[in-house]
Amino acid sequence: MQDQYGAVIARSRVVSGWVLAASTFIAAATVLMLVFQWASVYLTIGGAESPTGSEVVEYNVTTGIAFFSIAAGIVTAMSLDRKALLALHVAGAFFALLVVVVLAFPSDRWTSGEGFSPAPGGQKPCYSGSRDCN
Repeated sequence: MQDQYGAVIARSRVVSGWVLAASTFIAAATVLMLVFQWASVYLTIGGAESPTGSEVVEYNVTTGIAFFSIAAGIVTAMSLDRKALLALHVAGAFFALLVVVVLAFPSDRWTSGEGFSPAPGGQKPCYSGSRDCN
């Protein structure tokens, strides 16, 4: 009876190991894909003003897959009590978040879109705080 439970536990650890390996590979590959997707839009000859709708959807799906695989790796590393791999996946999560924020798609995703409004009556705006600019 004890051997049966031992075999089940050993099998679940093997499966968890494969899940951990797959999630690590998928996370690394998708974060690298995010960099390549950003470069394919903004570092092309002739350049593009903004990405197409399909490129934005592709970027968002890749981001979701990256964070899902990182989360799966964190949970699996915690269940296997593998502290080094847990630290690796947590560091990977921070790196992926950095990539998503720095290489935002479209590039103005994190801005409010509201610029300075013109001064009333066509006056020259004063940004110094004093009232004697005009």
